[in-house]
Amino acid sequence: MTPTPDYTEMSTEQELWRLNLVRLWEGRKDTSLSQQSAAEAGGFDSQATVSRYLSGAFTLNDGAILKFARVLGVEPAQINPRMLDVTLLHADPVARLTEIIRQALNDDGPELVFQRFEQLLAERNLNKADIARHFDIKPPSIHKWFSERRIPTERLFALPTFFN
Repeated sequence: MTPTPDYTEMSTEQELWRLNLVRLWEGRKDTSLSQQSAAEAGGFDSQATVSRYLSGAFTLNDGAILKFARVLGVEPAQINPRMLDVTLLHADPVARLTEIIRQALNDDGPELVFQRFEQLLAERNLNKADIARHFDIKPPSIHKWFSERRIPTERLFALPTFFN
């Protein structure tokens, strides 16, 4: 049974989730996916429910986000970045980072890369100096990656090797 839609006023953060969802919906690869077929595949009550979430008439909740993510073939964190930790619970950390890098390049979501990158560093008791040594570059370069939230492409694809 579908959770009762939330009719409360959206926070700014929830509106960003909705905008992420709309961006993913409009950019979906399967253009034959209609609101009706999404409702059926995702377990929503009706096409109108899907429409109301997309338009902002209903506030997205975790259940709806998970359904939309499954229907669209994306990670829930691409809709609500706070769900990143939930999606990582059962994933191999390095494989997950590789997937997030791929998604970030496709979806302009570098913050996801840095969230996971920082999480892996903490989990493995590593620091920026370790990264600099691995890539044979100076620590200020690594500091710049983090401060600008930008990693050179050639280094980005090599990141998973750092954690292996």
